Amino acid sequence: GVMRVSLHDPAVAATSKDNAGTFTMIYDEGFEVHVEGLTFFAFSRFDLAPGGKNFSRCGETSRGWYRNANRTQWGCYQARKVKQPLSLLSVAPAPAPTSAAYDAPLPLGWHRDRVRQLNAAGGPGGGGGAGSPRKE
Repeated sequence: GVMRVSLHDPAVAATSKDNAGTFTMIYDEGFEVHVEGLTFFAFSRFDLAPGGKNFSRCGETSRGWYRNANRTQWGCYQARKVKQPLSLLSVAPAPAPTSAAYDAPLPLGWHRDRVRQLNAAGGPGGGGGAGSPRKE
């Protein structure tokens, strides 16, 4: 079946049967909706095109999941905004090319030197850095 959910500011989700639901954005990656005794989660949709371009489809989700509170009812779903202006489609440029060395592992000595530098800089409260005992 089809469920229509309206999202309102501040963080209110409503259907014809439940006007006291909630929703939470998860950074810019997706969102979670609680309505009619169900919890829905989905990532925002994007399509990868040849050449590494990323097409964000801001008015749609990828396939997501839903469940009830005691996890006896669950399944998959997809959502899309009923009215989608063209502005909800954005194109991210292909990533800049990197050298072969970009993905090469760093040597152990580099990591040891970096840890030494961080520990010498000290952490909150000064002193010997993260993991060092503090003297009060």
